[in-house]
Amino acid sequence: MTPDWVTAFADTPRKRFLPSVMWPYDQASEEHVTVDRSADFESWNRYACSDMAIITQWDDGASTRARAQRLTVGDYDTYVTADAKEGAQKSHTALPHDEVFGTTLWDANQFALGLCVPAVIHTKGLVENGARPVWLLSLNDRSWACVLFRDNGARFTVYQYGHRRLWDEIEAAHTWWTEQGRPGFGNFGLTIDKAGQHVWLDAEDNVVSSRPLIAAHD
Repeated sequence: MTPDWVTAFADTPRKRFLPSVMWPYDQASEEHVTVDRSADFESWNRYACSDMAIITQWDDGASTRARAQRLTVGDYDTYVTADAKEGAQKSHTALPHDEVFGTTLWDANQFALGLCVPAVIHTKGLVENGARPVWLLSLNDRSWACVLFRDNGARFTVYQYGHRRLWDEIEAAHTWWTEQGRPGFGNFGLTIDKAGQHVWLDAEDNVVSSRPLIAAHD
C-alpha cells in the first residue's frame, strides 16, 4: 500500500464492506463461527469492529454457510459410499500431520495448501484404535481421501477415491511450498484486475494462483 492510501484505509470502517453472514475465528472454541447480522447484530458488529481475521466467503462464494461447519454424517455418506470404499486406492505417506497442515489455523503452510489445492474440505475425525482420520473432500466432484495419522508414527495409511487424488495434490503442494523456502504470509501478494484475482509469490510476475472475479452478493 502506498503512503497516500494509508490514512484513508485506516479511517474507513471495514464493517461497511462485510456481508450479512460471515465467519470469524472464535479463540475459545478454536473454530470459525457463523455470524448473521440479521439474526444477531450485536455479535456481528462486535466481530466486525474487532482486530481479527474474518472469512467472508467459502469456495469463492459458491457455498452455503454449512461449508463452515464440521462434516456431518449426511455429508460423509454422500462421498464414502459402499462402492467408493471398495474402489478406494490404498497407499502410504511418511509426512506427519503437523508437517503438512501445521499446528494452528495461522500457519503459512495451510495458506499455501489452500492456494494450490482449491475446492477442498479438510476435517478431522475422532481417534479410533489409536489413529485419527483426516478427511479431504472435493467440492467439485465426489473425490475424497482419508489419512490415518498416529502419534509418533513414521508411516501412515492413505485411502483415495475419485477423479482427483486429493492426498497426491496435498503432497505436491507441500513439496512446492518447501522448495520455495517455506514462505510466510508476508511473501505473498494479491493483484486484482479485469481478468480476475491473482496471488503471487515475492513478485507480481510470479503468479501462484489465478481465479476469475465473481459477482458480489450479500
